[in-house]
Amino acid sequence: MFQHLAQSCVTALGDLRMVFLRQHGALGADHVSAVNSRSARGVEMDASLIVALAVAALGVAGTLASGILTQRTAARFRMAELEQERNHRKTEDEKARLRSMQERRHGCYVALNMADRQFHSLLLLHVDALRTGIGVEESRIDVSASRDVMREQWGEAQLILPDALLPFAARANGTLWKAYEMLRRIEFGNEGSDDTLEMATIRLREAKEKITELREEMRKDLAENHMR
Repeated sequence: MFQHLAQSCVTALGDLRMVFLRQHGALGADHVSAVNSRSARGVEMDASLIVALAVAALGVAGTLASGILTQRTAARFRMAELEQERNHRKTEDEKARLRSMQERRHGCYVALNMADRQFHSLLLLHVDALRTGIGVEESRIDVSASRDVMREQWGEAQLILPDALLPFAARANGTLWKAYEMLRRIEFGNEGSDDTLEMATIRLREAKEKITELREEMRKDLAENHMR
């Protein structure tokens, strides 16, 4: 196609030149014939050159296009890899965050349960000490130390426990604290009409039930979070 087009263009130019020269009487018949012969050979040479240039141009263009296409394909693959890596890191970070939160929550549950049960046991022993009058001072010291631990654990639990568990923890610790205050009033002679060792024992029995409820809810929460 290129050769045919080039040949047509050169032939047309040669014809126009011959017409111009004939009109002005600048050439004879022999000269015109010679020019026509040279024009024909020129057409063949020009057409071959054009074809060669066109093929070379197409080759260069193809090479450049192939290089650009390869770069774009590689860039797309790299972007896809980077996106996949980002998503993987995000997923792993989220898993690590949830795992850390669960471990912290588990530790809080264990510490709170131990603090409540220890405080409850020492309050029962303090009731016996007040009833018998034996070892009251030692019992008071143990109760005070356990009270401080329970208070510290309760403060941490308020920051870590989910909203669904806070009421259970509040009821357990509230009942324990009421029993403790009652025993303090009895011990120092400031008891009211309802402040008796028997009533304190009833309070502690209620506290044990609340502690058990709290423990079951904490176990349930840990199991549910482990399944996620």
